[in-house]
Amino acid sequence: MNDPTPEELDRLLAEGNARIADGDPEGAVPVLEQALAVCRVLVEETVVARSAEPRVLGRIAMALSLSGEPAEAVRVGRRAHELTGSLYGDDPDCTLVDLTLVGVNFARFLAADGEGDEALECAYYALQHLDDLAPGAPLTYLGWRAALLQAVAEVEPESDEEPWLTPLAARRDLVATCRRLVDLDPTEAQYATNLAEALLLLAKAVSDEPSEGGEDGGTDDEPVAVRMAREAVGILHAQAAPPSGLNALARGLSVLADLLSDEGRDDDAEAFVAQVAAGFGEPWAGRLPLLVVTWEWALAPTFGSEQSVLEFNDELRDAEADDVVEFAFADLPPTEATRLRTLRVASRELGVGEAYSRRAEDPLGFLMTYA
Repeated sequence: MNDPTPEELDRLLAEGNARIADGDPEGAVPVLEQALAVCRVLVEETVVARSAEPRVLGRIAMALSLSGEPAEAVRVGRRAHELTGSLYGDDPDCTLVDLTLVGVNFARFLAADGEGDEALECAYYALQHLDDLAPGAPLTYLGWRAALLQAVAEVEPESDEEPWLTPLAARRDLVATCRRLVDLDPTEAQYATNLAEALLLLAKAVSDEPSEGGEDGGTDDEPVAVRMAREAVGILHAQAAPPSGLNALARGLSVLADLLSDEGRDDDAEAFVAQVAAGFGEPWAGRLPLLVVTWEWALAPTFGSEQSVLEFNDELRDAEADDVVEFAFADLPPTEATRLRTLRVASRELGVGEAYSRRAEDPLGFLMTYA
């Protein structure tokens, strides 16, 4: 066997990265593990810098994460994080960018694996590093910042101690970061979409906050959450060109409708959805309200509230609604779409309450019967 060379390391890294880019992260893992073995020999022989090893470990961790192996991604990501931390300040080839990137990714791996406390602590430090880097390349590092905040915005802290960064603070920071990205490049549609999604995420978290009121201390204005949701819907409405963008718009409308309903304004919610729908003309003028209801069902926070949506909306169970419902399901994870699909089918035969009851008793048997 020939001695490992830097060229071989480059070739293996390029192949592994190409497999990730082609949607084959699972196939990238063994290639990148070969690269790691080569890298370690080259580091030992002082042919390449020591900082090369944690960089390869970071790529392996990313491939594992994309392959649906969060625990393994954490294990490898932790090693990359610890090794980078030990090298920073000692190895001149290990830069602040290396330290920041490994921290951002490790926090994301921890969040995906349900390690809420450690994810929030790691994110806290990574955000500080990103703030130091942002002036040099604001679009790049604000993008990293948004991805990190998105990852930890919904984690559940595990201890009763005050977390380093609260999920609510992460949601607020995410909105602010997305606004900065939109200000920097108003022509990039994805930045506006990300802002809308961040606003909806925050709106759901602050739904119990009252209106900020006016200078006279009154509270006649809409609650903060409703105003956030309206802003998000406005962004998504401007981007929707049927059928493209309608699922995103319907998701936003479902959040807004739910918030208005909490205020006892169901009629206002229905009228607003109808007004938006009418602007698209047929067939979507008739389909959008049902699409919104479908997303209310899919986004319901509990099985109980989910069951209530299906019980209250007869049209959602009707077979004639299949095309619209399946249009929404195309944007759901396949397993979640299958779960909801079987509940629709079973509810026609058993009734909604019995369908949910039987699924709770025997999920696998229910799936085999009604899928």
